[in-house]
Amino acid sequence: VDENVIAEHGRKSNLSEKKKWENSVIDRSAKKSDTSFTTVHEPVYEGDDSRPTSVHHRLIENGTENEDFYREIDNPRE
Repeated sequence: VDENVIAEHGRKSNLSEKKKWENSVIDRSAKKSDTSFTTVHEPVYEGDDSRPTSVHHRLIENGTENEDFYREIDNPRE
């Protein structure tokens, strides 16, 4: 599958916040091949709503959270 490139905007344009985070994790893991990586994704709920209002994303390296990669990404309804 070819990479999706929007010609008028160039590479990696119009990316969601989660995709940007994922790309940064991929870049980091490629540079540190001797490191064990795990990602953790924790939905945040308000009240009885079954739909999360945001999600906490974390990167764990060799069992320790890398705080530079912590993101809380909103999950808007629209």
